[in-house]
Amino acid sequence: MRVRNALLTLIAISAMLTSAAWATDVLVWDKRPLQVRLEVNKERIIEMPDNVRVGIPEYLYSKVNISTTGGVMYVTAKEPFTKTRATIRLASNNEEILMDFFGVEAIDDAEPELIKVIRKDEADKAEAARDAYMAQSNGVTVKEIIQYAAHDFYAPPRLKDTSKPIVENEIRTPLRLDLMLMGRSASLFDLQALKQYRTSRYVLTAILVTNRTSQPQEIVYSDLYPDFIAASSQHVDVGPAGSKAESTILYLVTSQALSDNAIYAM
Repeated sequence: MRVRNALLTLIAISAMLTSAAWATDVLVWDKRPLQVRLEVNKERIIEMPDNVRVGIPEYLYSKVNISTTGGVMYVTAKEPFTKTRATIRLASNNEEILMDFFGVEAIDDAEPELIKVIRKDEADKAEAARDAYMAQSNGVTVKEIIQYAAHDFYAPPRLKDTSKPIVENEIRTPLRLDLMLMGRSASLFDLQALKQYRTSRYVLTAILVTNRTSQPQEIVYSDLYPDFIAASSQHVDVGPAGSKAESTILYLVTSQALSDNAIYAM
């Protein structure tokens, strides 16, 4: 029952502290101005803790469109501009939140992430709940965390074992994985880290492996670098580039996140 209650708590806060909310950028208001990047002609949606009133310098009115409704701000840059401070006042208690907007030209067609603003006390409460949840995960084995990740990617959602105290999050900061496969496997595959699964003892990184060559290739675990606890993949053999079987998922279990390893951090 304790595991189930902790899981329900974690689900409720996952949109705050993890990227399980998919394309959501969470900003914590801790009295330091929040940095908000705007791409020209792309609407940025900012979810606030309350209904708000927005105050901006007069010259910014010609550079951005801002509207608000139901505690949500809709902001679009009309042209690039340098960092400019806005004051966001919460309707219920007149608390002020400072935001530094800056406008840049769009670099691609991707939609900007939703921004969710939370107070520091909310973030602290969520962090404490996650820590309590993680403390229960000591008994999860390597086999169980690999099975959990494999089910997450390939099995129907109804088969996912949500009783396991495993914390999931999407990987949003790119990792430099070009040195992960060495020896005979060097340069054969493109690698992209997709998702991370954590317990108190292990970190599993799910990595999309795509064959670069015109021939089928085998994933050779002994070519993985550097040290890891365990490795498995959905398919050992990966089809030639351009085929339906050109990609698979590699499950790499380590003691720390790859982003904490100087070899892989960007």
